[in-house]
Amino acid sequence: RSDGQHGSGKHHHHPQHQAEHHARVLQGPSSKAGVPKEEDKKKKRNLMDLLKKSGPTKETVEKHSRSHGSHGHHSRQPMDKLEQEYQEALKALKIEDAAKRELKYFIEMLDQKIRKKHADCSIEEVSDIVQNGYTKFQEYMNVDSSKFANVPQETKEQVLDFFEKCIMTMNHGRLFSPPTTDDEDKDSQVQKRIRQLNWINAKHLVCSIDEVNSEVRDLVYTAITELVSMDSFHSPQEKLECVVRCCRNIFSLLKQSVGGPASADEFLPAFIFVVLKANPVRLHSNINFITRFSNARRLMSGEGGYYF
Repeated sequence: RSDGQHGSGKHHHHPQHQAEHHARVLQGPSSKAGVPKEEDKKKKRNLMDLLKKSGPTKETVEKHSRSHGSHGHHSRQPMDKLEQEYQEALKALKIEDAAKRELKYFIEMLDQKIRKKHADCSIEEVSDIVQNGYTKFQEYMNVDSSKFANVPQETKEQVLDFFEKCIMTMNHGRLFSPPTTDDEDKDSQVQKRIRQLNWINAKHLVCSIDEVNSEVRDLVYTAITELVSMDSFHSPQEKLECVVRCCRNIFSLLKQSVGGPASADEFLPAFIFVVLKANPVRLHSNINFITRFSNARRLMSGEGGYYF
């Protein structure tokens, strides 16, 4: 778990590898040369059978844990790459240079405070510091004397998102599943429990999934991929966006299956199905990271807050 500046230097077991496993499962047995398509189709199992034993194996989980060490970190991103991304995102903001200088000042102040306090404070206290930092910056932008006074509200929201992303990307390695919490132990417990439920298939959950529809199969795979990829992002908002995209795909596959809009009663078992088959790494830690450090307003409203 790294903020891109303080990584362990070990290779990260990228979620794409895990997703590729699900892709192979979802695609079913490959056709052999010379075998007629009709015969090949007969050999294909339906989606329920294909997925009932999918998900990471014990060996996959153990390999992932070893690759991270006792307190695993994301692979380190080059400093110049992070700086380049920062500069490009800052340049894209439609605000005056004076406002950008004020933005940089608030980023530096909150970053310094986190670096100074995180070792001696509980994670709950650090969460309060971060949330207060978000609130103070938002309030400052609405002060008449600030360089943001005449900036449109939509742009202010973009600036707030940039502020949050910068702060959390820089401090991801300090604040994601810190050793002072039991997050890592809970991650192992959750993943072990999901692995024990690996035998459950869509039929057991009474999911409205059309297992023979190729478009539905693709959407199931995409939903799994989105959920697995959540762990590869450093900021809470990016992780939350993965959850949103996953849920959108679930609603889409249900719409394809039932021939119309799906209800919440139909969504929940399908979502449980996707979680069981994805068995995403560090699920507990990712949920806590979003809860602790995503702008509280985001979790109390909007599509992201609803799905989360």
